[in-house]
Amino acid sequence: MKAVDDNTILATRGFEELGVSGHVNVVAAPAVTHKTSFVKMISGFGGCNAAIRLAKQPVSGQEQTDASIGCQVPVPLHTVRITPDGAWVDGSLLPCDGTDGGLVTCLYRQYIGDYPRYYKMDALSRLGFVAADR
Repeated sequence: MKAVDDNTILATRGFEELGVSGHVNVVAAPAVTHKTSFVKMISGFGGCNAAIRLAKQPVSGQEQTDASIGCQVPVPLHTVRITPDGAWVDGSLLPCDGTDGGLVTCLYRQYIGDYPRYYKMDALSRLGFVAADR
């Protein structure tokens, strides 16, 4: 998310050779971008598969249309909004009792709580997992 704020596409660390037959745009060095969103893919053999699209809030008068993204944008199943004040799913506030471990971990414990690999995920994967499960 910091890279989007800095208008930067991060390089793919450790990339050496393309392992698929189709075209994949892999960035070997940091690059400048004017994109305002990105997709985080979360996948694994344990059944934890999700994708979330994260976007900057547009500045008034600079709303982004789907055409300006440069690709087809899927229709979201749900809208999840997380701020320092709480989390909302489709406009409804999710109550969370306590903040031990942060808001996302609190939501995980309260609403899911039974996926042991959660604690091995990076922060964005945790966010995507909780958002996709709710």
